[in-house]
Amino acid sequence: MIFTTQLQKLGQEKVFSDVAVVYRKSFSNPEDIKALLPFYNAITLQRNAEPIYRVLIFFNQDSVSSIQAGGGMLDDIAQWPQDTPGEATIHQSDPMETIYPKLLAIYQLPAYGGYQIILPDKPLDKAFDPDMANYTQWAFTFSTDVRPGVVGTSFVRLYFDGGRLNKIVDTYNEGNVYN
Repeated sequence: MIFTTQLQKLGQEKVFSDVAVVYRKSFSNPEDIKALLPFYNAITLQRNAEPIYRVLIFFNQDSVSSIQAGGGMLDDIAQWPQDTPGEATIHQSDPMETIYPKLLAIYQLPAYGGYQIILPDKPLDKAFDPDMANYTQWAFTFSTDVRPGVVGTSFVRLYFDGGRLNKIVDTYNEGNVYN
């Protein structure tokens, strides 16, 4: 898609690396994200009960680079879940091709079947996610030094209609920087 190439170039120029897919809902099972995994560098799994518990699984290159779990404060862990058999456990350094089958196995366990899967903002260094075409708004933010002690921040919202860029809204604010 030509537009994403332009967005990647803008990201390099304005120094931002991700684009939010606005109003994207969470997913309820691994089948929903199987085709989307290659376009992202992380996923979040979150329990929808109190207390909140979530797991962030980060990917670097072709393997799991780190796993963090907890409520408000996350701890680095080596594997998740920690109390399941190997085929239903994601470990640091697991190759990417094992993540989806392991998610399927985890979701078969009663304790984990109700977790929601959340995709992060779309990294610009990965290929275009075709599912993004189903959303009418994308957003990103970048900052620039205006003058010593003042930073300008642009909050940009892209609006699409019929798969075509229809409108760009850039909300710009300046603020003092205190050291």
